[in-house]
Amino acid sequence: MKLVLDASVVIDFLRRKDKFNSLYMQALYGEFEFVMSGITVAEVFSGDSAQKGGKQNQEWETILSGIEVRGVDIETARFVGKIKNAYRLSLGDAFVAALALEENLPLATLDSGDFRKIKGLKLYK
Repeated sequence: MKLVLDASVVIDFLRRKDKFNSLYMQALYGEFEFVMSGITVAEVFSGDSAQKGGKQNQEWETILSGIEVRGVDIETARFVGKIKNAYRLSLGDAFVAALALEENLPLATLDSGDFRKIKGLKLYK
C-alpha cells in the first residue's frame, strides 16, 4: 500500500536519536511504499541541516532514493489553489493534501491539526 509523506515525518526522523520510534520507521515496517510531492522534497531541502550536508543529509538522500516523487500539472495546481483557499493552508500543506486526495492515499504527518479539517482526507494513524 502507498502512503503520502509530509515533510514533518521526514524531518522528525532525521532529527531523532531514537529513529526506530519515529512515524517514518513505523510506516516503513508497515510495508508502505512512500509517495511525496516535489514541493515537500523542496521543503526538506530548504532546511538548514540539508544545506550543511553531513549525516542527516546523507540519510535524507537515502530516504529520497526510495520514494516516488510526484510533480505538478495544471489540474493539480488548480486543485492545490482551491484547497489552500478553502482550508487556509500553507502552500506546502495544500500540495501534500492535494496529492493524498487525488491519489486517494492516507497521509502521514505529525501536523495533523490543519489536515483534519479537510473533507475526504485520510490520515495515517
